[in-house]
Amino acid sequence: MINLQPVLHGPTLTLRPLQPDNFEALYAVASDPLIWDQHPEPTRCQRDVFRKFFDKGIESKGAFLVSERTTGKVLGSSRYYDWNADARELAIGHNNWRSRKAVEKLGGTLSHYAPQDGGGVPHSYAYYTLTRPA
Repeated sequence: MINLQPVLHGPTLTLRPLQPDNFEALYAVASDPLIWDQHPEPTRCQRDVFRKFFDKGIESKGAFLVSERTTGKVLGSSRYYDWNADARELAIGHNNWRSRKAVEKLGGTLSHYAPQDGGGVPHSYAYYTLTRPA
């Protein structure tokens, strides 16, 4: 069985499962309107809009809090969608090129794109097939 929310440590970052008590620290980062300026949902910098996004992340069981490894400073979050164990496939946001590059570095291969309706905000997911570790 695959652990869908491991704690991951890199040379500079730590990713750990997003927890309900992370809201304030993450919102302190996400409340900057420039982060969402070119995002399909630019109002996500507003507390009530971000709260809905955050809660969906908690419910997804696929969201991570990203922090500096040495200081613990919260930098942001990341998550994946639509895990399909049989196909060994998951989805991430199509426009999120940083996450896409990270998944590719982990051995993911782009499979396809699929349009999504994000509550009236059109966007798409990029689906990746994951190879088994050697």
